[in-house]
Amino acid sequence: MLKILFLMMFSLSALATIEVLNFKINPGKLHAGGKAAAKIESIDSAKGIMLAFLAYEVVKKPLVPVPDEYLKGTEKQELPLDFIDERGYLNLEAKGPLKLEDATVYHLGRTKIGSRTGVHHVKIVATNGRSMTEVFYHPEVPELGWVKVRLTLYTPIPLLKNYSIEAVLID
Repeated sequence: MLKILFLMMFSLSALATIEVLNFKINPGKLHAGGKAAAKIESIDSAKGIMLAFLAYEVVKKPLVPVPDEYLKGTEKQELPLDFIDERGYLNLEAKGPLKLEDATVYHLGRTKIGSRTGVHHVKIVATNGRSMTEVFYHPEVPELGWVKVRLTLYTPIPLLKNYSIEAVLID
């Protein structure tokens, strides 16, 4: 009973402090930049999961023949509640790939981004085959802790086949 009460208090306090992380999309082969935002959309302490939400809007370069519906979108991913802080990333690093209902999560090692060292590089491969997301987690970053996000889209449009966009946290 005490454990359930603690989880409920933790969930309510976490939701009260939800903060959106804002990102700048770096220019790429077909796009001039853009913006993205990520946050924890919800927490279900009874199931031990959180729903991570990523929204993006890409600005294409002139004369790139890509329909606008492929330039903005959202990705949602349920993750174990351990990923609300570094515990989930440390467990993933120690135990290896984690199979979820709609994705498999891999720890690809640690890296340095800017002045942050020991950044966890994690790949989330959706089982529906539509996308692959790489996140770079550091415990000093609030909310989801993501310093950088790389989204690879798998679309039927030949020009966008396996196209990646990279977004860096606006500090």
